[in-house]
Parts: sequence; structure tokens; C-alpha cells
Amino acid sequence: MALLNVYKDSPPAYCGNYLADEPTGDTFDSLQSAVTYFRELMPGREMYVNLFPNIAPPTAFINGSYEAYIRAFLTDFPLSYVSQDFYPIDIDARGRKNVSEQYYASLSVMCRAARDAGKEAWMYIYTMRDTVNAVKDYEPTLADVRFEANTARRSDAIPSLTTASTARRPTRNPTASVCSRITNAHLSLKSVHR
Repeated sequence: MALLNVYKDSPPAYCGNYLADEPTGDTFDSLQSAVTYFRELMPGREMYVNLFPNIAPPTAFINGSYEAYIRAFLTDFPLSYVSQDFYPIDIDARGRKNVSEQYYASLSVMCRAARDAGKEAWMYIYTMRDTVNAVKDYEPTLADVRFEANTARRSDAIPSLTTASTARRPTRNPTASVCSRITNAHLSLKSVHR
């Protein structure tokens, strides 16, 4: 509680607090309570929740439906956005890059549902070396970042960046993380939006 009071009157750069990454549909009720409580304590600030992409197991969704999962979040949560991350570029055994066909479907469902609800769609893009999955152990190029950012923008999503924390583990909350290193893609990101 004391920590919330410290941030309550902080500058506009403090947008809010991270709540959950990829919650299952059956946890929405408890997360809604947390958002409501936070809003009472910190009016005008957001709680950040990042949802699964469509490639998660069907048990993560509502009645096994990805679209129902996204629409329930948009309907039930008093937030101005819906967010997901889907890192679509993969490296095959021969070292060739491939883009998951599921990526486009996931992005389409999220953006269409967000438009219908009058809310923003946020898509986190892959901008750092994956240190967790050895198969995908590559550093995205500027072309990779541009591809994801432009695909998100063309779908009416707001492209957002994934950063590395000091523990070198991915975090999907760039407002609360500290970059321990800067990749070439990070250095070139300004050119993505030109």
C-alpha cells in the first residue's frame, strides 16, 4: 500500500502496474477484482494484462474458443486495450526463417474484437535474442522487427516492444523493465516508424 502511495502522484510516465501475463480464461474473475481494487487506489492509471495468442492450449481459453477468450476480456475488464504477444518468426533446422500461419489469424481475431469493442489492440513484437528456447536462439534483425511492426500496424494493432530484464529473461512489460543490453534492433527502432 505504501508503494502505491509513492507512485500515485508520480509523473505521467508512470502508466500503471503489471498484473498478469497470459492468464487463462478461468482466472478472469479474480483478475477483474484486482483491476477494480487497483483503480480505486490509483484512479487514472492502468493495470497491464497480456493475453495468450491463439497457439496456447484450448484449455487456456473460454470453452476452448480463442475468440470467446479475447471478447470476454474486452467485455469484462475495465481496460482500454487488449494485448497479446506472438513471436511469429521461427528458425528451422536448416537455419531458415519461417513465419507461423497462426500469427495472422491470432492478430486478426484480436484486432477485429478490439475494433468491435471500441478499444485498442496492442501486439508485442519480438526484438531481442530468445535465451529460453534454444531452437529460436537468434537476434532479430531490423527486417524482422519491421515485418512484425508493419504487420501489427496494418492490422490496426499498436506495435509494442519486448525488452530484456536484468535477469536476461523476456518480459512483456517494457514500462517496468530495465534493459540489460541493447540489441542492434533496439538501436534501429526509430527507423521502423519512418
